[in-house]
Amino acid sequence: MKFQGARKVSAVLLGILAAAAVLALVRNGSSLMESLKGHSWTLNWPKLAGSAVLLAVSLFLTPQGWVIICRSMGSTLGGGTLRSAWFASQLGRYVPGKVWLFAGRAGFLKSRGMSGGRAAATTLYELLFSFASVGLISLAAFAASPDLMSGGGMGTVAAAAGAALLVMPLLHPVQRAVCRKKGISPDSLPSPGAAFKAVALYTMLWFLRGISIYLLLSGTGIEPLKFLRSIA
Repeated sequence: MKFQGARKVSAVLLGILAAAAVLALVRNGSSLMESLKGHSWTLNWPKLAGSAVLLAVSLFLTPQGWVIICRSMGSTLGGGTLRSAWFASQLGRYVPGKVWLFAGRAGFLKSRGMSGGRAAATTLYELLFSFASVGLISLAAFAASPDLMSGGGMGTVAAAAGAALLVMPLLHPVQRAVCRKKGISPDSLPSPGAAFKAVALYTMLWFLRGISIYLLLSGTGIEPLKFLRSIA
């Protein structure tokens, strides 16, 4: 009975979100269409199709980073179950505050037997590893083309993300030292191998999305466009 009630509430909330999206589209649709009509489009369908495929692949693989982290921190749930929970939690992105995006994942893990602190930590590691991958790929792009640093605050973003990347080698040793001092078992921490896998995965996904952006913009005739700027 409780499960059926929860499903009904979820269906109602999903309906409200869909209605809000339609209302926003109706309100802003006319101005959007006017701006679209003002551009001279030269469509390249193979590029647009490639952009869509790469974006779909990157979105499909995005939850795998959190799955890697959860498994490393002791979760025994199946990969499909964790992926489903990750995608379901994305609805929290559209609730004011956005904390529900991460609270949903932590709450799910806690309901499946993981301690509250460890469950919450999985989302923090997810953010850190994702941000470190931003540093890795943006700094690589900036090294290849230094002019990308100018304008739009991109240099600041790269520096902040690079700082997260520099923290990575120190993360596990420092955490183990803190755990030993507090008398906590460090076995539940993400292993260096798991951290490497997660960062490598997120880096690949950012790269795929950068290529997707490049194909999308060049496929609609927006020129000139630099490939490395799309990646950055």
